[in-house]
Amino acid sequence: MRAARLLLALSALVSLDSLSAQRQPTIHAGARVRVSAPSEGYRGLIGTVSGYDGGDIVIKPGNEQSSVSVPLTSITTFKRSRGLKSNAGQGALIGSIVGGAFGALFAAATYRECVGEGWDCLMHPESAGQAAVYGGTILGLLGAGIGALIGANEKTERWEEVPLDQVRVSIVPHRDGRFAFGLSVSF
Repeated sequence: MRAARLLLALSALVSLDSLSAQRQPTIHAGARVRVSAPSEGYRGLIGTVSGYDGGDIVIKPGNEQSSVSVPLTSITTFKRSRGLKSNAGQGALIGSIVGGAFGALFAAATYRECVGEGWDCLMHPESAGQAAVYGGTILGLLGAGIGALIGANEKTERWEEVPLDQVRVSIVPHRDGRFAFGLSVSF
């Protein structure tokens, strides 16, 4: 009777473990990944997962026709794509710094005192420092706008590293006698 209770407790633990494994995100075929397996000659191999072949992950790199099989045991880094990110903010920052610096230097270097009165000198800066502030502000804003437009068209891929101890390959039997391979990643 005691052995039956122990067996029941163990089966409950196995069931709980398999339930938690089912909640882990799975990398399906078509997911974009970047793997390194130096012993196989791959450093930063980028492609989409085509499937699984025994203990290998099958990756179709870039625009190539053929797929590559990489043994899971040889993978040293495993990353999954989190999508593309716009560089508009970075472009605006760089544009504002470059435009602001150029505008400030140009305005300070070309500053001349106003010799007239009234409307002629109304918007004219009173000193080279004030001219630098005006020029830096105006060209800084213009540079930020141009930089944001350029940066919005330049997108970079964001990668999330998956620790290798969180990558699991599983074989699941189906009712019709076939087997399915799954790659799960826990976070």
